[in-house]
Amino acid sequence: MDYFVQVVKRLTLQDFELLTLLAIDSSMIPLRAKNKQEIVEKTNFSEATYRKVINRLETLCFIESIGEGKAYAYYLTEYGKQAFEQLSTQVNN
Repeated sequence: MDYFVQVVKRLTLQDFELLTLLAIDSSMIPLRAKNKQEIVEKTNFSEATYRKVINRLETLCFIESIGEGKAYAYYLTEYGKQAFEQLSTQVNN
């Protein structure tokens, strides 16, 4: 079985929620990136959940960050877009 498929299967509901937020808001380029405040307001993630999800998706190269210091914003990568599409297909079936 494809490694990418296995990685996507292990994503959590919160991971999918953030991927969905970025995909729906067309945050696939740095100019449309979402900052922490925007993400937390739309997802209601706790601080711990926010950090866990961001770290996991960034490590998997599904999202990328731009900015400096504490002023980071996040956008969906091509891998993140593929993961979102695959998860969306599974949810709709």
